[in-house]
Amino acid sequence: MYLSGYTPEHPYTDEFKESGDVVVRYEGWLAGNREPRWTLVLNPAGSDKPTGLAVAGERLFISYVRSARVEVYDTETTVQEGTLQPGPEVDRRSSWHDVPYPIQAFQSAEGEYIVLAEENARGRILMYRHLTPTIGLETDSYTTDNNRVLPLAITNSLDTDAALSELSWQVGEQAGTEAHTMAVPARTREKTTLSLEGVAPWSTFDVDVTASFEDADAVTTNARLTTDYNPLLRDPLGAAGIAGEDIAAAMAGVPAIDLAASGTVMMEGDSYGGSEDLRARKIISD
Repeated sequence: MYLSGYTPEHPYTDEFKESGDVVVRYEGWLAGNREPRWTLVLNPAGSDKPTGLAVAGERLFISYVRSARVEVYDTETTVQEGTLQPGPEVDRRSSWHDVPYPIQAFQSAEGEYIVLAEENARGRILMYRHLTPTIGLETDSYTTDNNRVLPLAITNSLDTDAALSELSWQVGEQAGTEAHTMAVPARTREKTTLSLEGVAPWSTFDVDVTASFEDADAVTTNARLTTDYNPLLRDPLGAAGIAGEDIAAAMAGVPAIDLAASGTVMMEGDSYGGSEDLRARKIISD
């Protein structure tokens, strides 16, 4: 029996239709056993909470409300095997998983896993196909460190170790290849990063990343990437003790923020004075 819910360490947070951050597996429940075989703590990201659970064969599938991603776990080891997300076939788009039982999972006679995920915003069901064992590659949908780093995760569900040798990537119109050596032991999940240069801030790009291995087939993942934006504003500079002409030097090369072009600007008092006017109390993005 599989149960999802809450514990004192991972309490209920009243987020939208969540099913709990913890999954527990019991064996022999009807015979009176109350000791869990294992306890799995999931990976919620802020308000992107787990909302559904499905089990098929030796795989556990967990859906998340806002990202509509489906995480795949080995029911014997609880190792995360990968993540299912909307692909280019559907323009990488899905509505929230915000209905009861948003996913269903099945295993075919050939061993393939089929996952059906609700997508009621567009009146459809998304079907994912998952084969195992394999090596999986995932990328975050956001960059870090002023758009210079793209986090990656490699899941090796094989019974043998894998050795990463190279990463190839394309972000929008930019592309590159770099030697990237890292050991990925059998049945583990390892994290690494991909270095980026010159990616425009506050923008959305299609991303393709391919990981090559010494003794295994290459794997590719694609996603829609949103770059972060960390502008240097005058008030924080002044608070840091930078003043006068030093502020102008510190601001050199920092792109102006045109609030009017970014959304609806709500001011107190005087009207908006252009991209140099940082007095806005609130910006409502279009």
